[in-house]
Amino acid sequence: MKNKYFFIFVFVTVLLISCSLERSNPVDPQNNPDIKEPGEVSDINLTPSTSSSVIKFMEIEWNSIPDIDGYYIYRARTYDGEYIRVDNNGGDQGISPETMYYRDTEVQADELYYYRISAYKNIEEFILEGRRSTPRYGIVK
Repeated sequence: MKNKYFFIFVFVTVLLISCSLERSNPVDPQNNPDIKEPGEVSDINLTPSTSSSVIKFMEIEWNSIPDIDGYYIYRARTYDGEYIRVDNNGGDQGISPETMYYRDTEVQADELYYYRISAYKNIEEFILEGRRSTPRYGIVK
């Protein structure tokens, strides 16, 4: 019976100590000052296709974030809905850091879409994703 209480005491102690550690990001438990979370994407502009366009799309442009490896674009149908990462030409890595533009062609006319963008960087075998931007919305025409 004493072993059971000792185990619980040790478990709770370790849990409390680990909660008190300040970490700047989940990829860096050692708090390496050289590893910084990517900045937040802002200045997002949405331009929908025109009503006369045969192919419907939403063009998305944003500001450049320094010192990153790429961007992820997320789309939802409502402001607080589930944001799904938009496929980038079948790729899994997102959009290159030099590109601040994406054309989403997986949209329908007369529909409202919300977008969020995040920057990411590769750190060893992990990907550190920055905060997702404030949602922006547009109606495809």
